[in-house]
Order: sequence, then structure tokens, then C-alpha cells
Amino acid sequence: MKILVLDPRAGDRVTDLFIIDPNRRTVDAMRLNYAPEMQLDASSRELLIVETDLYEGAANDATTYWLRMYDAETFRRVREVETPVRPMYAGYPNRSTRVRSSVSGRYVYMQELCTHPERLDLYRTWLRRYDRRLDVLERGIPCIDSCSVDFGTLGTSDEDIFFHLTCEEPNTIAFARFSSADIEFVRLTDFMTARTYTLQETCGSWFDAPTQSLFCTTREGSIYRARQPPAASALWLRLPIEEPRTVPLQHVHSSRGRLFVGVARDRHERSLSLVSEVWEIAIDDATIQQVIALPSPVINFVTAENTPLLLGVDPYRSALYFMDLTSGKLLDQITDLGMTPAEVQVVP
Repeated sequence: MKILVLDPRAGDRVTDLFIIDPNRRTVDAMRLNYAPEMQLDASSRELLIVETDLYEGAANDATTYWLRMYDAETFRRVREVETPVRPMYAGYPNRSTRVRSSVSGRYVYMQELCTHPERLDLYRTWLRRYDRRLDVLERGIPCIDSCSVDFGTLGTSDEDIFFHLTCEEPNTIAFARFSSADIEFVRLTDFMTARTYTLQETCGSWFDAPTQSLFCTTREGSIYRARQPPAASALWLRLPIEEPRTVPLQHVHSSRGRLFVGVARDRHERSLSLVSEVWEIAIDDATIQQVIALPSPVINFVTAENTPLLLGVDPYRSALYFMDLTSGKLLDQITDLGMTPAEVQVVP
């Protein structure tokens, strides 16, 4: 097992990716470019990176956008493809949501962002996908005129995708197919006016592949379960929390038949997208198993599928924490890890 920690270096033009071997206690660093996002493609054993090359002092049209693929064992680059403009300014500092591999691993999906043809205040999102077999970059048929909290692949087909929407379509999941203009919109809550941001708006999501369920959280602690029609989508659980405790943006994760939701203890933590607690919930019956108190607030956490570990990164203390899910206790930590470690992922 290796652990990957992405450090945007407080907004520098470059980013550090730390590659950690927890058994040997080694930390290697790999330099990436501006505003990268990463995803592990388990089927091909490749690390997918979308990033931007900025050229200091050059004209704007010198900026280029890339999909780069690295071997997940050696971390040597095996392929790269130049892509259209990517929505790097609409991303989230604590979780990569703009690159996904398809179910079979043949395709790599990424988002393309452009302005709406009739409205300057509205973005239009298309999907591109790279076909590994044919070595071509394709543009999908469906487009979404709304901001996206998350997107990904689902089902058993390489064509099936979902978008978790906000802005013009708050609390809405869009189910689509790459080669079809048909989109099924599933509203998770009662109608909410566009661009009305409240504690009740869904602000994070995680797709649980074994149950084919998309779990979406609100800041007030409601968790919705969305599935492709005709399956039902509805409120799944309401965490027993009250203000000032809230669920910040993108603090949800699932593995080992459990859903893990991060909770901020006060408004200060929420404003920085930090959490001090992680709530563990059984997916089969929606029962709360435990609440794990963290050593200090973290901006991102994940769990490992084959080991009872929870890993969290604190950008202010430059620390990576190893938590035992069995006891809820701190097992180990790595400190002085870069400048602002912001995202962690596991390579089994």
C-alpha cells in the first residue's frame, strides 16, 4: 500500500505530490503543475492527473491543459493527452472531482467548461473522454447548464455518468449517458430557488460502487441516497447534530460497507472546510457505529478498503494522521509534510 498526498503549496504555480510508503516510513516527492486533480484507475493501475501548464510572461493562449497518466507502481509517466480548457477555478481544494475512469478502464472522463452561448453568468459543462484503445479524445453529447459538486461513472456500462448539481439546479442529481442527449434529473429535496445557498443544500457526495448509491450530504447533517431511476432516491439519515456543528463541503467517503461523514465543530472550522470528527455509519441499515475524534481538524480524509485505517491531512500543521477504525485512536502521524497538504488517496 502507498499513500498519496497532494500539496498545492498555498496556491503556487506548481504542486507537490508526496508518495508515502507507510511500512518503510519513506516519503518521496513528485512535482506536478498548476491546480492538478488526481484519481487512481484501479483497473489499469494508473494514476490519472489533470493539470495546467502555465507559462510565466507568455500570452494567455500559451496556457495548456493536460491529462497525464502514471504507472501506479513506479509513478513514471506512461501517456499524456492535451485537453480543452478544464474547470480548474471551480474545483475543490480538498477533493479531486474532475477526472474519473470508466467501469472497464477503457475510458478516462474529464470535464470541459465553457460559457453559455446566451448567458454570460452561466457556465456550460461538457464531458470529454480519452479512449485508451483508440488513442482519441471524444466529446460527449450531453451538456449541463449548472455548476457541479461532483461527477462520476456508475453502473456496469462505460456510458453511464452522473452529475451532482448546484447553482442553477440545487439538490439535483443528473443521470446521463455519454453518447445520448437524454438526461434524467432527480431532485433530492423540496424545490429550492436557484443560487440560494443554505444549510439544506447538498454540498458533498460520494458514489458507493457496491450498492450503486450516491450519498449526498447537506451542511445541517442530512444524508440523501440517490440511485438511477426507477430506483427510489430519498432522505437516508439525519445526523443528530445541531449548530454550530455542521458538515462542510466534500467531507464524505465510503468503504468496507460503511459511510464516513466529517463534521465541523464550529463555524470557524466550517469556513475553512475542516472537520474535527468523522461519523461512521453502516450502509446496510443506516445505523451510526461510532464518532471518531481527530487529533486536529483535517481538510480531507479517506479510509482504506483492506485495512482498518482512516487517513486525514491537516494543512495548517502539515500533518498526515493514521487513525485506527477499530478503536478510533491515533496510531501514527507524519509531520512537516510539505506546505499545505490538502488531499489524500490510497493506492492498495
